[in-house]
Amino acid sequence: MSLIDGNATTDSVIATVTVGSDPDDIAVDPLTNRVYIPNTGSNSVTVIDGTTNSDAVIDTINVGLSPQSVNLSQIANKLYVVNEFGGTLSIIDLGSNSVVATVPIGTEPNNLDIDEVANRIYIESILDGSITVIDGTTDQVIRVLIAGPPGEMVADSSRGRLYVISNIFFPNGSVNIFGNNAGAGREVRCELYQYQSETRRAATGFPVDSTLASV
Repeated sequence: MSLIDGNATTDSVIATVTVGSDPDDIAVDPLTNRVYIPNTGSNSVTVIDGTTNSDAVIDTINVGLSPQSVNLSQIANKLYVVNEFGGTLSIIDLGSNSVVATVPIGTEPNNLDIDEVANRIYIESILDGSITVIDGTTDQVIRVLIAGPPGEMVADSSRGRLYVISNIFFPNGSVNIFGNNAGAGREVRCELYQYQSETRRAATGFPVDSTLASV
């Protein structure tokens, strides 16, 4: 990992830190100045102390098979690691740097985002077109949303919405918008901006108006 001084006019590299095999993502906790890097090739997460220019490795946490994406919740004080080929989510307590839960999720999960207000974690699974919803308090799966082949995803905590691009395999795509209905306690598809053609709909096998699976 290369550390670049953003305060300098030259944006020069001031340190190079050796991490695990095939690092694939990065997350930073601005409160503790710790940096977390999932290593796809070594099934681990490297923890770096960012308080000094040396940026020393202070811990290595073993997780599931092929960790690809990470995100952290400052409210829950947890790090969430998507293990693509393991089909699991590793949940790490940031105080102890230990895995406190391993949650089975969809087929080849590849991305995640967090709604800090609702304390929910959303994990995309590219092969089955699902989004697994996890309760950040209990670390349990509470439901699975069907979104078609998912692309990028972002949670809007201010409005309780989840936006999912569905265009990963085809040039014509859509944006699925899921809204958190707090009273009913479940996500529902509240809007759908449709751009896909009939050809794309037939090719993907995911109907535009498919009913969401919920529990």
